[in-house]
Formats: sequence, structure tokens, C-alpha cells
Amino acid sequence: MNEYDEIRNWIFKKYDKVIKKMELTPKRWLHVEGSMKCAYELALKYGLETEKCVLAALLHDYFRDKNKEEIIELAKKYGVKLKKFDLKYPNVLHGKVAVNYFKEIKYKIPKEILKGIKHHTLGNDNFCEYGMLLFVVDAIEETRSYDGVECLRNYIATHSLKDGYKEVLRRTLSDLIKKNKEIPLVTAKAYNKILEDN
Repeated sequence: MNEYDEIRNWIFKKYDKVIKKMELTPKRWLHVEGSMKCAYELALKYGLETEKCVLAALLHDYFRDKNKEEIIELAKKYGVKLKKFDLKYPNVLHGKVAVNYFKEIKYKIPKEILKGIKHHTLGNDNFCEYGMLLFVVDAIEETRSYDGVECLRNYIATHSLKDGYKEVLRRTLSDLIKKNKEIPLVTAKAYNKILEDN
């Protein structure tokens, strides 16, 4: 058994109660498994705690397969403050809902992991390295297959975590503009902040 498998098994034993309640489609499980492997590999590359990174990848899409009505109801139930953007695009709520749920059931998850899960869809202007890594992982793990993903993987492989995070943010914004979609303020702020920091 390799180190990744040992970490995966340890996490599945430690967090078994919460994992058993996950309701994900088979396709989503493939994404989660790919995210966990990618998180492990990038954690090694960037010198982060592999267990934390794999845990974040495992839990990041906890409520992702809920439909629009269900995720809004869960958001209300677990005290997520709903903004106009959230109601217009409720699929972005799943990270926030998961974090509030984990807090309510008093599940001990490191706070930097919770913050990463909360903001993994849109980014954040105050991310630690674990949040940046999860944001990158979600975009490039092995089951992702959109135009430009291979170039993005190659970029990540040869650059720092901050540069990789910045590039994923840039491509996200660019894609939204091309599709004539609304740009979330939090994503624009995250991009501007990382530009200031570089």
C-alpha cells in the first residue's frame, strides 16, 4: 500500500460518519476521488500537509449534487446568509452550506480546510495555501475535460501555488466574460488581491 492509499484509508476511517451521509452521484464521486489524488500530489509539490489537503478534496463537494431548491433550503436551515448572486446561481452555495453543516454537527475539521471548502467555487481574497490548493485541484483534477485544462495542468506543474491559483482565477474570469456571464465580486476581488501581492 502506498502513502496516498494509507492517508485515504485513515481519513475514511476517521470521518466515516460524515462520509456515510454524503449523497453524490457516481460521476461526482469520480471527481472527488480525482480531487483527492490531485490534492495529495500538489500537497507534496508545495510542501503542505497531505492529510489536510486530501480531506479538503474529499469534503469539498459534500452538497454539490443537491438541486437548486434543496441547496437553498439547506442554506436557510444551516444559517447561510443568502445574497442576490447566491439565489441567482444557487449551485455556488454548496461549499458554504457544507461548512455550516460541519460546524453544526460539531465535526472537528481544521479551520483552514473549512475556509477552503467554503470558497472553493468562487475563490477568496484572503485564502491560505490550503484554500488556494483546493481551488486549483477542483479545476485540474484528472476527470476534468474542458478546453485548456491540459495547458492549465502543465502551467500548475511548473509554477508556484500562488501563480497557479492566479492562473485558475484568470481563466475563470476569462471564461465568464466569454460566456457573457455575471462576474462574482468575490472572484474579481480575489484576482485583484493576488495581483497586488505578486
